[in-house]
Order: sequence, then C-alpha cells, then structure tokens
Amino acid sequence: MPDWKNPKHSCVIHTADDDYLFGDYAYMSCWGRFKAKWMSLIVVTESPLSEKVFKSKATLRREKIKQLESKHPYVIHPLSQFRAWYEVFQLFLYLCLIVSNTIDGAFTHREYHRNLTSVKIAMILEVLAMIDMTMYFNTGYVITDRNIVEMRPKKIARHYILSPFFFCDLMTTIPKNLPYLFIPTDYQLYPDWALGVFSLMLFTRMIRIITFIKLLYRISEYFEFTSKSLLFVLTCAFITFISIHFMACMQFAVPRIATRYFVQEEQRNAWIHNDHVDVIGKSFISMYVICFFKSSAYVLGVYLPLFIHYRSEEYVLAIATYLIGKVLCGAVWVVLAVYILSRKAMEIRFFELTNQLEAYIDQKKFPSEFRNKLLDYYNFKYQRKFINEQKILGLLSDNLKRDVKTHICKKLVKSIAIFNTLREYDIDEFVSKLIPQIYLPMETITKSGTVADGAYILSSGTVAMFTHSGKETYHLHDGAMFGEISLVIRAQHTVVATVIAIETTQVYKLLAKDLEKFMKTHKKVAQQIVKKAEKKKRILEEFEKEARRQQFEQTYKTTNTNEGEGHSD
Repeated sequence: MPDWKNPKHSCVIHTADDDYLFGDYAYMSCWGRFKAKWMSLIVVTESPLSEKVFKSKATLRREKIKQLESKHPYVIHPLSQFRAWYEVFQLFLYLCLIVSNTIDGAFTHREYHRNLTSVKIAMILEVLAMIDMTMYFNTGYVITDRNIVEMRPKKIARHYILSPFFFCDLMTTIPKNLPYLFIPTDYQLYPDWALGVFSLMLFTRMIRIITFIKLLYRISEYFEFTSKSLLFVLTCAFITFISIHFMACMQFAVPRIATRYFVQEEQRNAWIHNDHVDVIGKSFISMYVICFFKSSAYVLGVYLPLFIHYRSEEYVLAIATYLIGKVLCGAVWVVLAVYILSRKAMEIRFFELTNQLEAYIDQKKFPSEFRNKLLDYYNFKYQRKFINEQKILGLLSDNLKRDVKTHICKKLVKSIAIFNTLREYDIDEFVSKLIPQIYLPMETITKSGTVADGAYILSSGTVAMFTHSGKETYHLHDGAMFGEISLVIRAQHTVVATVIAIETTQVYKLLAKDLEKFMKTHKKVAQQIVKKAEKKKRILEEFEKEARRQQFEQTYKTTNTNEGEGHSD
C-alpha cells in the first residue's frame, strides 16, 4: 500500500543497470570502491537544477550512463552532487578573493611583506584560486538555450579560456608573494613599475562579482531555499558593500600607485599625505577605515572638507565615486521599487477590482447598504489580495484540484470529533465533496420549513440557530456542523431550524446525496452523526415548546386583560 502521507515515491523496482551502474561493491577492492564512490558524486544527480535540464528520470539516467560510457568519465558534471557542494565552497572563496585582492592591490607596500602572516594568508588564497582554475578545466557546462551539457575537455577548455573570467583569474593568481618566504624581507625583488602592474591586475578580480551572485542563486535553488525576500536583501547588501569597499581601496590605490610606481615624483601633495589626515603613518585598519569613510561619503554625495585634493587623478576619482554612488543608489531604488510592486501586485489588482465594483455600483445606483454588503463580501473573499482562483485551478489536473481542496479543508474536518476515527484516505474523499460558501452578517443560511438539500460545516465566523417560531437557541462557532438533522433522521424531510450568520461567515456545504453516500460506507461515524442530530432535535423541540407556551401565556394574558376592561365598561 502506498503511503498517502508521503508525496514522494520510494521506488522498489530496480533494473540490473541500476544495481551495478558503478560496479558491484561486494567484489571491489578499497581503491575500486573509492573510485566508484567518487564517480557517484561527479555524475549528474536528481536535483531542482537538473530537473530544469532533464525533464524526466529516464533522460536523467541516460545522461548518467552517457557520462560513464564516454571517453572522459572523470570530467565533473555541472549538475552533480559534488559540484553543488563545491559551489558552496566557491561562494566563500570568491568573497575572500574579492575582498583580499582589492585590499592587497591598494594597501600593499614593502612594509606589508614583513608580516609573514599576511603573506601566508595571501599564499593560501592564491593556491585555492589555482585549484579553482583547474576545476574549471575539468568541469562541464550547461548550454542553456539547447538544454544540453558539454562534457568534452577541449570544448570545456575553449569555453573557459574565451570567457572574460579566465584572464582575471590568471592575472590575480600569479604567486608574487611566494619569494618573500625565502628571501630577506628588506630586499626589493620587483621594480616599481612591476609592483604597480601587479597592484592594478589584482583589481580585475572584481569581475567575479557576477559569478558570486549567480552562485548565490544557484545554491539557493539547489538547496530549495524558499525565502526570496531574504535572498534579495543579501544580494543588495553584498553589492552595496563590495561597491563601497572597491571605491575605498581605490581612494588609497590611485594616489599611491600613480605617484610611487609610475610617476616617480614627490608625493607629499597627495591627500594620503595631508597633515590633517596622515594616512600613511597609521596602521592598516586605520587606513582602511578612513578610506571606507571617505568612499561612503562620496558615494552618498556628502562633502568632507577634511579631505583636500591637489592632484588631477584624485579629482577624477572623486567624480567617478560620486557617479558610481548615484548609479548604485538609483539602481537600488529601482530594484526595490520593482520588488515592492511585484510583492504588492496582488493588492494592486484587488484595488483595481474594487474600483471596477464601485463603478458598477454607481452605474446601477445600488443603495449604500447593498454597496457596503458587496464590498464586505469582496474584502472577506480575497483578503485584499486578488487571486484568480478559478483560472489557477483550471490549469490543474483533477488530482491536483482534489489535493488543493484537501489541504484547505482537512485541518477543519480533523478538528471535528466525530471524524477523528476516519483514515486519511476517507478524509480526503470526504473533503473532496465539500463546497465553499460565504455568508455576510444577517444572511440566512438555512430556513426552517424548507426542503433540506445539504449539511454545513462552519469554517470561520459565528451563526445563530432559531426554532421554527423564531426562538433563538444558541450560537455555533468554528468546527460546528448544522443542517444535518433533516437529512439523517428519516421522519424529518424539512429543515427544522433557521440558521443566520451573525458575522461574515465561511462554511463548507455537503450535498444531501454525498452525505447519504458517506454514511452508508462509514457506519460508525453515521451512528455518531445520527446520535448528535437526535440530541439537537430534542433541544430544538424543547425550545420550541417553551416558546409556544410563552406565546400562549402572553396571548391568554392579553385576552383576559381585554375582557376585564370590557366588563368594567
């Protein structure tokens, strides 16, 4: 029997190829098992990303067999499990490289190399960057417009080399810090112009921002991260921080590189040597904080008289920082506006719908009371967010439609005590027959004396129950069932009580024929329904008798009073 609680299918049917796709582990050596395990990690696996390329499990399996039988089976598939976890590592690696390379290019000077800890950190990142480059040469790529995966090494190498990322990766992974581990720290190994070129090349790492954002969204999709709002906020925060960080490094790098490595002139007129600031004489953290503060002010268009510029390249940089800040602020506001509008699209459509409704009301000249009634109905039905439920459900299969209704109503049905003994499948069948209805305050749901056509389950709101003579008996709330008395008691053919909505109320109606069919197949539940219905009927009859007695006494008293007045006259 299938597990109805678990929507995932656990297949127990395997073909011979499934069992021995990577070989028989029982007859393998340790090295053979390691290779088989490695192959299972680098071939394509079922995931949200692979489902976009391979539409079925059969095509996914064919792709897996195609890789294993190819001339280069050890090429890493871009939709493999190993690649997914490696992209998580790449995300942190690129963040470290973007921050580290820009700092290295801006603030590095000969004194920096005397700090062996900084040299070791830089070397570790350079080695990891080299490993990342080799991974690109050994990992296939998806051709999105054709929905195929390229796994041939020559094509992979050509694709990577011709991309704009290869040059920046190559230029920023040159191990220029390696010699300082073996030579005296006071020895100048490179000429000044070479150090200037090295510093400029490190800034090309900024192009990997594009890769970082793509990785962030791929990882969130692979691990089924559902909070798109948080993902959007993280992306905006990252872009903003990296932009200000990049311009902060440029504030120090431009005057330093231009005056020290290329022009070879006295540099005391640069802002970093200003007597009020004297950035050069401070620690690295102090230098970076000052540059970050200066960059943030220029990005926001704030004038700081503390920083005085004398050189033309500093003016150009200040103007560029200001323009980048305006573009960044404008882009953030535009993206934020688009995001808010997209989030509020349903509310906007609801207001458009209510505007059309009000125009219709004005055209037909409905009274104000009826106008408010219509508006209240729309407010309750759509909860201020217009969703075309009929159109959405129209695109679904019958099974999915039933699942949607089941999800909406199952919790309500389970809250009713008499249905607790039902199996999940029986509850699903029962729920599939329910019809949603909405009643506004003072609307009549059932009327005493009319022919009964169904029973009702109260989902939300409050209703009042009245006897045939108009005596109010009691109120019903969420989870209550009414209207079933005339359907389950054979001697009764008409509705025995009038039910009126006190507030805006949502109910689910079960037609008489569906209730009758349900009770025939579920005897125990039917007995409980009949028992409760008989109890309700007795209570209603007692109230009705009491109401008639009071009415008779009131009428008799009034008659006697009138007769007494007549005798006195």
